Amino acid sequence: MSEQTEHEKQTLKSYYELLRDNKCFRIIWIGEVINNCGGWFNYVATLTVVERLAGERGLLVSLVLIVRMLPSLLLFPAAGVAADRYSREMVLVVSNVAAACSVICFTFVQRPQDVWALYVLLFMQFSANSFYDPARRAITPTIVSSNKLPLATTLDSFAWSLVGAVGASLGGFAVSHVGPNICFVLDAITYIIAAFCAFSLKGMLAELKMKQESDVDVEALHVAVPQKATVELVDQPPKTTVSVALHGDAGDLHSRGGGESGAAVIYADLEEGEDAETEHLIQARRDGHSSASSSDAQAAAKSVDQGIWHAVTGGFKEELAALREGAVYISAPKNRDAAAFALIKASGAIVWGASDILQVRFSNLPSMQTLGDSSTTLGLLFASIGLACFIGPVVSNRITPPRKPHLLRACAASFVLFFAGYLLMSVAPNIWALVPSTIVRSMGSSVVWVYSTLLIQLRVPNELQGRMMALEMAAYVVAESMSAVLGGMAFDLIGMSVRSVALLMSGIAAVSAALWVCYAAYQWPKGDIVREGSAAEEEQEGLLRRESSTCQEAAGSYEGCRS
Repeated sequence: MSEQTEHEKQTLKSYYELLRDNKCFRIIWIGEVINNCGGWFNYVATLTVVERLAGERGLLVSLVLIVRMLPSLLLFPAAGVAADRYSREMVLVVSNVAAACSVICFTFVQRPQDVWALYVLLFMQFSANSFYDPARRAITPTIVSSNKLPLATTLDSFAWSLVGAVGASLGGFAVSHVGPNICFVLDAITYIIAAFCAFSLKGMLAELKMKQESDVDVEALHVAVPQKATVELVDQPPKTTVSVALHGDAGDLHSRGGGESGAAVIYADLEEGEDAETEHLIQARRDGHSSASSSDAQAAAKSVDQGIWHAVTGGFKEELAALREGAVYISAPKNRDAAAFALIKASGAIVWGASDILQVRFSNLPSMQTLGDSSTTLGLLFASIGLACFIGPVVSNRITPPRKPHLLRACAASFVLFFAGYLLMSVAPNIWALVPSTIVRSMGSSVVWVYSTLLIQLRVPNELQGRMMALEMAAYVVAESMSAVLGGMAFDLIGMSVRSVALLMSGIAAVSAALWVCYAAYQWPKGDIVREGSAAEEEQEGLLRRESSTCQEAAGSYEGCRS
């Protein structure tokens, strides 16, 4: 099937079909939607509490944004290693439960002198979230086939934007009518529900593993790739092994947790002198595990709680080796494009980092309160952001093939939308002009967010996905924090008006747009992404499909996750 034909099939129905057919992705996506719903309630409530207890000081509002992002910067090495080394499903469970415990304590912050406690609790909440984000994004390629990744990544964006279109406005309404504490309790409940969904995913994969192990007939698993090779189950010790593992928990070349890897097919007894192509360990991009020998598979798996603690302390050679491995990858000249992809979100964050402060300030202007008080106006602005973040990727996916040159070009065009949105915002006389300018800006930010993630998922090997996602988030946090601080300083120290700050951000957006347009033009002649190890992987999977339908079921990491 041609690239164009494949691309044209990505309609709104395609998103529904992915959710309908892929049970594993569906359950984790539902948890994401519910979690984000509570997140919007929490965000509006937190900004309202800070404004009420600390007054209209831009730096204190900026501090909320910084404290929410700072843990991702401080903990990104540990979070990336945890996502690559340990059960990604259980990392999601533990992080959600920890965040819920922190959020429920927000209800005890009632007095102005206690506002410092809110920042401490925010730091604890987002320390837990810093482990959630890399594991959640790294898990998607392990349960979704590569040709469906653009749909899945866009659906992940919908989990934020669709909820934002409703949740933000409802959050503003709830804060105005029932108070912030109810919003905090609702957020804690959504964390628990998301933890249950992640735990259910782990159960689904374990059940799938047992079913496949019981259904696979050893006698039927004779594949004629290497001559005179036999096929054995993973628990039979081979002489020389090449494995294709099903979905695992995390995994890379040094993974020790083989007990969660799922069913595996082992090619054994390779004759000496056979084609070297069949003797290397075939990396299964979506399995969450690199191939491992049976001795590794029988090693005792570390518990997730203990594993995360080890990652946080950074005192173990395995974690340090993992960090070095990631550093070597990102610094290699042949991976400069991957390094650039990891900076796309950061470039956008420099532009949109001050947007929340601007929205708080705009919502306090009497001319913007046509529909209600400042909380209602703020909720409406967040709702317009959610709507724009739904529209942006849907429209862009219809006209942008999921290939590196096209994705980069779409990102560059989105920076132009940043510029236009901020420019319109700087001259908006009322809420009816402010909302469209917010929609234009947010359409660009949503495309940048989705496509930068997709570029990394398509380019970076699975065993490094967690670390690259964490590195991307760290760069993003630094950039957004700088933007938020500068925005607060522009208000408090320089005394700039809200419209002047919006005009300043439009100028920064223009510079970013020019840089990324130039980079996209530079990369265009180089063509599509060449993903390390993917050719051998696809060739081997094709051989398995042709030789045996039973072997296809055992080796297909994506098909096993379909309902």
